[in-house]
Amino acid sequence: MLLFGIGQQCFNRSVAVTFALIGIVALDSVLAQDRDVESSRKGGWSQDRQDNNEDKHEIAYHVIETIVVPPTPYPTGFLWWFRNGDSWHAPEINNGVPYLPDIRIPLVRDLLWFCRNPIGNFMGFVVGFEGRGYVVKGPVPVMLTTPYDAVPPQYGFKWCVINGWAPFTAYSGKRVLWYLGWRPASGGFGFKLNFHI
Repeated sequence: MLLFGIGQQCFNRSVAVTFALIGIVALDSVLAQDRDVESSRKGGWSQDRQDNNEDKHEIAYHVIETIVVPPTPYPTGFLWWFRNGDSWHAPEINNGVPYLPDIRIPLVRDLLWFCRNPIGNFMGFVVGFEGRGYVVKGPVPVMLTTPYDAVPPQYGFKWCVINGWAPFTAYSGKRVLWYLGWRPASGGFGFKLNFHI
C-alpha cells in the first residue's frame, strides 16, 4: 500500500509539472493578447472599435473564476471501478444525444460503451476528485470541458487548476479537439483527441 501511495504521488507530481509547463505556454499567449489590447488603448483606440466595417469586438479583460464543487456519492457494488457510473449498461442518452440508436442488441451497446470508457469510475473516483469536494480555478467559464462546449462554440485554448495542483488544458480548433487532465465539471482524470474531417 505504501508503494502504491508513493507511486501515485510521483505520478501526480510528474503530471502536474507537465501541465504547469503547458499552462505557462497558454497563459503566455493570453498575457500577450492583454499587452496588445493595452497598447491599443494607449494609442487612443476604444474597446469596441470596428475595423473596415467588420462586426468584431476586442475583449480587454480575462476574468479568473473560482467554483466550489460539492462531493458526489461513491458508486457501490462488485468491481465498481470498472463501471461507468452506477451501471454496467450503456446509457440511452450520452452528452445530450442518443447513444448508438441504430444498435438494437443491448449486449453489443454495453460492450461498445465499456470499450469507449474503460475504468471510468477508477479514473473519476480513484485518480480523480469525484466523491470528494474540490475547487476549480481558471478563466470564465471555468466549468466547460472545451471551448467548443460554449454557446456559440468557440475555438482556442482553455485551462484550469483543481485544488491548486491538478491541471487541465484543452484546445478546440477547426480540425482538432483535445483535452488532457482533471476535467473541471466532473473532477475525473481523462484525455481526448478528436479530428474533424
